[in-house]
Amino acid sequence: SLWATGSNSSGELGDGSKTARFGLVQIMSGGVAAVSAGGSHTVLLKTDGTLWSTGSNAAGQLADGTTTARNTFAQVASGVTRISAGSSYTGWITDDGELHLVGLNSDGQLGDGTLTPRLVPASPATGVYEVWCGSATTFYLTSDHVLWATGSNTQGMFGTGRTANPASPRIV
Repeated sequence: SLWATGSNSSGELGDGSKTARFGLVQIMSGGVAAVSAGGSHTVLLKTDGTLWSTGSNAAGQLADGTTTARNTFAQVASGVTRISAGSSYTGWITDDGELHLVGLNSDGQLGDGTLTPRLVPASPATGVYEVWCGSATTFYLTSDHVLWATGSNTQGMFGTGRTANPASPRIV
């Protein structure tokens, strides 16, 4: 089951409102495998492998092909094994190991070689096992145990001794 609390100004709790909740509210009963909260949106993975999203969608981070905000969860993908919500973008891995990233791309966090936001997912890698989306930095681990990073590196988060922001993934 999914329970939520906190600010809800963008509908990110998915309870059908934009009312802040100061106590836990049950949003969904059963079938929830994972949840990840971004800046003002939330994504969840159900046990059947479906990806659901709610909240702000100004950059297309809800992965529904629009920029329309929503205050209830809606299914946007299937065949999903892992999820991660970044500040204004979302990443997920499909059961065939393909990484999908959608939404804001101001620092190259989608890893497609551009700084262009995407309403349709960029698929910068295959053979991916895990993904972590942050403020504007994406890390992912491939099945051959290689850690990749893309996006903001202004504070040296990549651990490479450099602070350049690559718009394409780099081994770290």
